[in-house]
Amino acid sequence: MGPVDSAPRPFMSDPYMIISENVEDFGLEFYGKNKQDNTGLKSEFENNEVCAKWSMKSFLSISPTPRSNHFSVYIPETEQLIFGYGLDSNNKFLQDIWAYQLQSGKFSRIQIDNALLSPRSGTTAVYKDGVLYLFGGFHNKTYISDFHMIDLSKKYVFHSSSDNEPCPRTGHLMAICGSDILIWGGYNGEWLNDAWIFNIETMKWKQILCDLKGRISTSSCFHGDDLYIFGSAKSDSLIRFDFSTKQFFIVKTSGVEPPPDISGSSLVCIDDYLFLVGGKHKQSHSLLYAFDVNHKTWFVFPIMPDGVSLNIADGIVNRFGQFMTPSISYSSVFYYKPAKSIIVIYGAPIIDPPALFMIDLSLALPIINSQRDVLRMLLF
Repeated sequence: MGPVDSAPRPFMSDPYMIISENVEDFGLEFYGKNKQDNTGLKSEFENNEVCAKWSMKSFLSISPTPRSNHFSVYIPETEQLIFGYGLDSNNKFLQDIWAYQLQSGKFSRIQIDNALLSPRSGTTAVYKDGVLYLFGGFHNKTYISDFHMIDLSKKYVFHSSSDNEPCPRTGHLMAICGSDILIWGGYNGEWLNDAWIFNIETMKWKQILCDLKGRISTSSCFHGDDLYIFGSAKSDSLIRFDFSTKQFFIVKTSGVEPPPDISGSSLVCIDDYLFLVGGKHKQSHSLLYAFDVNHKTWFVFPIMPDGVSLNIADGIVNRFGQFMTPSISYSSVFYYKPAKSIIVIYGAPIIDPPALFMIDLSLALPIINSQRDVLRMLLF
């Protein structure tokens, strides 16, 4: 989940803690915001009961080609991850589509006529009522504007075209609320900031107003009906999109914000928190960040390896005692509610054979909730 030489090692060959003096120390809310004041610092490893647990599991079936820059959607009702396209470790463009079943731990290929699909990377997708809606991508030095729908039960692909539709792009945002699909941003030689709505019922596109600067490979998730978007910015990195008014809003935040220029990260909503996982940045390792939606505050959520499948040597510990996992970007990340865990599959750097990574929040989240409730009572 970082550069090849810092990727998680399944056999944990090095049992010793690695202390890095060269890691930038993001996220100091637990110790105060003054980086120079180290008085009274206490390692997170002395408070491991409040830590999320990071673990790795092998897949229980033959897995598809490891990849990054692929599309993926998680369907909670069926506990399935649907993913496809992307790039393999040799930068070969892929065109296969797969399903991963959480309960069985097995993959199955969705058999669709390859003549109806074309290889690409950077395509994004959404899901509704058994149908995948996919747009854009990149292949052989060409940006793609192909908007197509895949009926997963009938294995049928429908390509839609219109005189009024978004231009070709890759790395754009795509999200769905009700019958409206939002497409925003991306790149096609230029940083794009145009925003579009596709209505499933009318099958028509409509461009909407957006005065924000263009972004590529942002992360997003819903909290209620609000879509939160993060990253790929120099400042004002968190955005909220209101589907009812079709407006973008910059969210002013406090606390310990992740580096705003992170791209290819993943944003996951759990209760009233948004969790930011991984992403491409100048650092090879990353902290687990959380955003309190109600109080608009970022903080570092402590994390530790489980000590069985992974240990401290599979990441690094910064000088503030915070464990940092190797960064992964352009991956499939979602919240698996039955296990109260964030799941991470595939992504860059590509690991072969692939593995499933879990961030178990079942014990840590209730404790963090209680601590923050007490803190708010004292402050307000």
